[in-house]
Amino acid sequence: ECHSGKVQVTANSTTAPAFTNLTSHVDKTRNVKFDSTNTFGTYSTATLSCRNLYCHSTGNTSVAAGNLPGVYGGKVYTRITWSGGTTCTSCHGRSTANGMPDYANAGAPGSATSNSHGKHVTSSNIQCVECHEKTTKSNTSIRSTAPSYHVNGTNHDVFFNLSSNSAAGTYDDAQKKCSATYCHGAGASLAWGGTTYCNSCHSANAASSGGGGINNWGAGTPVSAHKLHWEDASALPSKYANYSTGNLGSAGTYRFACASCHNPASGTHVNGYASGSYRAQVFFGYTSPGKKPTYTYTGAAGTADNGFAWSNGNTTCTATYCHSNGAGGAGNTAVSWATTANSATNTRCKACHSYTTASGALIATNKHAKHADGTTYSFNCAKCHNLTTTDGATIADKTKHVNKVKNVAWDSLNSDGSAYVNSVTACANIYCHSQGTTFAQPYTGAGKAPNTAVTWGGGQTLACNGCHGNANGYTTGTYRVATPLYASGSPKGNAHQLHVDARLGTDAGAQCLHCHNATTTTNTSITTYANHVNETYNMAAGSTYAKGDAVNTTVTVAMTYGYNASGSTCSNVSCHPTGLGQATGVNSTKWNTAYACSDCHNINLTATTSYHHAMRNYSSGSLNLVPSGSAASGTNAVNRRCTMCHVDHSVFSPALSNGTGTRAGNLRTNISSTTGASSDFIKSASEGICISCHKTALTKDTTKRKTDGNATTSVVTLDIYSSAAHQYNTTSTMVNGGATFNANCSKCHNGKTGEVANFQNRSTAVHNSGSRHILGALGAAAPGEFPEENFCYRCHSNAADAIGGVKKTANANDWYGAVTNMTARSTGIYSAFQKTSKHPVGTYSNKHDAVETASTSFSGTERHVECEDCHNPHQATKTNALRGATGLNPTTPAAGSTPTYTFVTVTNADEQYKICFKCHTDWAGLGTGTQNLAVAFNTSNDSYHWVETDRGAAKASTSYGTFNHTTVPTKSYTYVDAMMPRHAALTDAQLRAAKMRCTDCHGSDAADGGVAVPEGPHGSTVANILKVPAGSPYTTWNSTVKYGDTNVWCFNCHNPSFTTTGFSTGGSNLHATKHNGFACQYCHLAIPHGPTESGSANQRKRLLKPTVFTESIDSLNSGSMGQSSGHAATIPGCT
Repeated sequence: ECHSGKVQVTANSTTAPAFTNLTSHVDKTRNVKFDSTNTFGTYSTATLSCRNLYCHSTGNTSVAAGNLPGVYGGKVYTRITWSGGTTCTSCHGRSTANGMPDYANAGAPGSATSNSHGKHVTSSNIQCVECHEKTTKSNTSIRSTAPSYHVNGTNHDVFFNLSSNSAAGTYDDAQKKCSATYCHGAGASLAWGGTTYCNSCHSANAASSGGGGINNWGAGTPVSAHKLHWEDASALPSKYANYSTGNLGSAGTYRFACASCHNPASGTHVNGYASGSYRAQVFFGYTSPGKKPTYTYTGAAGTADNGFAWSNGNTTCTATYCHSNGAGGAGNTAVSWATTANSATNTRCKACHSYTTASGALIATNKHAKHADGTTYSFNCAKCHNLTTTDGATIADKTKHVNKVKNVAWDSLNSDGSAYVNSVTACANIYCHSQGTTFAQPYTGAGKAPNTAVTWGGGQTLACNGCHGNANGYTTGTYRVATPLYASGSPKGNAHQLHVDARLGTDAGAQCLHCHNATTTTNTSITTYANHVNETYNMAAGSTYAKGDAVNTTVTVAMTYGYNASGSTCSNVSCHPTGLGQATGVNSTKWNTAYACSDCHNINLTATTSYHHAMRNYSSGSLNLVPSGSAASGTNAVNRRCTMCHVDHSVFSPALSNGTGTRAGNLRTNISSTTGASSDFIKSASEGICISCHKTALTKDTTKRKTDGNATTSVVTLDIYSSAAHQYNTTSTMVNGGATFNANCSKCHNGKTGEVANFQNRSTAVHNSGSRHILGALGAAAPGEFPEENFCYRCHSNAADAIGGVKKTANANDWYGAVTNMTARSTGIYSAFQKTSKHPVGTYSNKHDAVETASTSFSGTERHVECEDCHNPHQATKTNALRGATGLNPTTPAAGSTPTYTFVTVTNADEQYKICFKCHTDWAGLGTGTQNLAVAFNTSNDSYHWVETDRGAAKASTSYGTFNHTTVPTKSYTYVDAMMPRHAALTDAQLRAAKMRCTDCHGSDAADGGVAVPEGPHGSTVANILKVPAGSPYTTWNSTVKYGDTNVWCFNCHNPSFTTTGFSTGGSNLHATKHNGFACQYCHLAIPHGPTESGSANQRKRLLKPTVFTESIDSLNSGSMGQSSGHAATIPGCT
């Protein structure tokens, strides 16, 4: 080969060389000539070196210059000097230290220029001897064998190391493939230079067969867990060495890289069995601190997979992170590599970590049990791990599972909440752990953030007030500590503060279970967890509670809740009153504190069909101004509302005022005070709510109420009403709480049209009435719009009187029974008006006006007489029944002249004539057959009964006028005392100068001196309402009565004996001796008030008729028949 043409064959240890040209031998020349295998080989005698020889090439002369490392200078040949030494790298692998052929892999796999040495030697650290055992045993020197397997004209002398794991391996020189090797398995490897994948050797592929078919994903029957660790059939591992660890899959597939379980270091791959006959070296490269055990190769070897055996019984994996419980502990179930399919859904999760109660193993780490316990919330994993699972049973994104991260991601319930940080950081700004007052971010701030910040790893055990509640100091343990009392409107409307009982230590009042019965039936624990933390206000009525219309009656709670983000409402609420006039279903109450009184107490305070305080039909704040001014533009028009008279619930309700108020104290102390009072009248400077407004005349609103034709209200003052007979309280007990309310004004003004709420055992109110002046019915079956005298009769009657309806129970009682000592003269009023001669109060309706001052109110068709025309019910006293009544104060013109009048208020009974003058004068026009009493009683007249006691003087005889002091038969009083009881015991001389009253002559036919029979001209059986003492025979006054008659009405006052009259001569009384045949009215005025003739010259003294007597007659003692000088002798009957 080197001395071609000189020697025939190559000499060796057994063959001597044969010379072909002896002349070229022993000729002192190195005859170097290369044979045909080295056509281009040359030898330099100068340098003693060879070049362009196959023997000193890379071994593969087919390699293109461009595929050689730079150290080759683009040549596959090496120039070697004869005297120089050589190593493996002298010819091939010059760029390496181990001599591995280092030319680039080029051409198709299995071609002359392909090369996989780098993958075997560099990446896998496989030594030369493993594949070229007949070439080298030491990896650094050539074996001395014959034939030699080095520099033999072939570049693939592949013979596997008989002492290694691939002793049975074979090499297909034509295909350039290995078979039955440890490195590539039982089957044929890829051709030399080909790109290998994990499934080039292992059968981890998508096919249903191939390799051993053991770990395929296809329709075959895999027998190992590779399929479960690498589920993506479309993205197989492309390489092994230094491959990343962990799950590199997608949302739908796990792809745990090989290095997750097998050491990626090159020295541990295809370098020998891991243990015994087990090929796979298990490394646990993907795990967590403390969770990296040493794999023990135990159990029976699995079925070969392309010649690779594996252990199917080892449980060491259970101790790794991947198969742990995720919280540092071992998984619940020992895993086997022989597992080929996942377990059933509800037990799959618990194989590693515990899950729900339904799965048989409740997860207990941190707060899991509270969230997933089937007896509590039963939240599935998706609630907090929504990126990992969306249904709590299957993995939605496998990249978020077994990834060394607790992927906390909220589902839709908390989708806008803040992210979870760690177990020691509060689960803040999420709906679940908020006060539940809003369903959208933010969940922080007042009324939103929970009372207690919770952490996943914390030790909190939360009661209801852990999330929602208040800081009002309620007794620990009571459900009220959890009542959401955030300010209404922040973040949403809130009316809990109007339902909770504010008194410390009290669990009275509305409770959670009454309105949230589908959530809790105990107030302090959740009964149905599905109705809690569900982004819904679960309103469900339950249990029993006081009925709104009758709080002493317990009913099953009922309600209808209407949610609206801009403002929710409640209706049909059994606990609410049905409206003081409306049906329950009508009431729709706002769930906030911007409520209107009419939300519950639904009175139409703008109706024009009834009488009421004309108000705006809502409540907003408290009014501190007395309504006044124009009904159209003044405060009267805009400021009247319920809280003008009432304090708000927060003041009077014990529940809302922390016990400082009482339900009876629901009225203002006065219009300027917000302090609660339990009476509408207060006999002190505070006055009470009614008088604080009505002490001055107020302009009426005529557009929001039924009008009575008046522009102003009547006036009631504290000083006057304090001593009035009607100033007393009727008490009622509040059904809820038992507090006492004192109705004073409202015992009479008690309008409750259509009201059904029963807050008191006896309701009193001035809300709304079909009765004028908002008068109450006081038991009347049908009080009507104008009850007038019928209203007065409810008290001023006796129990047996036929007044109809529900009557009082005893004669001496008022209708309420609050007064039990009414006098008989007070209760006899009804009976008095049933007499034949009376003021006909029952024949008039809708005529009287409390503020009438004009004469037109008493004239023509408006002419009337009612109780209040003579009595002022707000001022009259027990001893002065006429105080406060209105009347006319006349002037004192010349005798017989008509006076002018001033409208005045009467202060005492001696002025009663002024009351009578409203009708019995020409001021409003004279009635048919009536007399102008102002002319008759004028103290300028020559004679009169002295009723105008505040002017003039008595004109009775100072010597001869005597009175009937005899005792009325069967009675204990005298006649004159019965007629004028206030003058009892006066002498005749005193009586002649005494002041008179109209009621001295007009009154009852059973007068008893004011003991048991009403005083005053109410009614009599005697014509003209003449007053007659009970038992008196003197009952007649007409044109026929005369001397000697025993029935002359005047004798009830005057002495029936004429001997003292002074009308006498010669000791003979002329009444008896000369005039006894004449009727009294022949000489005296038929209506003995006083003369009405114009001018003094046309009048006569002693109430004598001017048509009978001359002006000069006046002598009481005429002397000897002196009567002839007193009247004309021509008068018939006079002699």
